[in-house]
Amino acid sequence: MPRPKSGLETLIKQLSKTIRFPAGEAEYEGRVIVAFVIEPNGKIDGERVIREPSGDKQIFSKQIFEVVKSIKWKPAKRNGKAVPFLYTLPVTIDVGE
Repeated sequence: MPRPKSGLETLIKQLSKTIRFPAGEAEYEGRVIVAFVIEPNGKIDGERVIREPSGDKQIFSKQIFEVVKSIKWKPAKRNGKAVPFLYTLPVTIDVGE
C-alpha cells in the first residue's frame, strides 16, 4: 500500500487544518470521496471526485487535492517494484457548530 512519507496522521492533520467552509456553505457538510493514482515515482495523477456534497462546485475536493499533492508519497510496491495504485480517500466534512 502507498502511504504519505510523513505518515497518515500528518495527512489527516493537514486536511483538518486546510479544509475550510466558504461563508454561507455550511449546508454542504457530509462525506467527500476522492480517488487518485499514486504513480511509481510518488506523484499524484488521475484525480477523480467520487462524491462531493457541494456537487459541481467541488468546494472540498479541490481543497483535498491541494493537500494530497503537497505531500510526498511512498508508492505501492508489488514484488519489490514500485507500481501505480488507485487510492480512494474518504473525508467527512462537519461544520461542528
